[in-house]
Amino acid sequence: MRVTVATDPSGRRTRKLTERWSTADPRDAEPLRFRGEAMQKLDRPDAAVGAYTRAVALGPDVPAAWYGLALAYAAVGNAVASERAGSTLSDLDR
Repeated sequence: MRVTVATDPSGRRTRKLTERWSTADPRDAEPLRFRGEAMQKLDRPDAAVGAYTRAVALGPDVPAAWYGLALAYAAVGNAVASERAGSTLSDLDR
């Protein structure tokens, strides 16, 4: 099953898919990172912040999750949190 922004404009199928994925491996950050990315593409930055925040809690060493979190915070206008997430991302590259 391929879920895209075009086939899932409300994000409902994406949420269900990532919930099942998360249930299969509750310690995996990837489904939450994927959900955050989808929510950003659907112009739902608050939902993206929530998904990315849970993703970095599960996978603090996942650069893509920190990058997405920084972008999501910027999209909701929280420059301080965006900078903090970006700084953590930079620290991971060292």
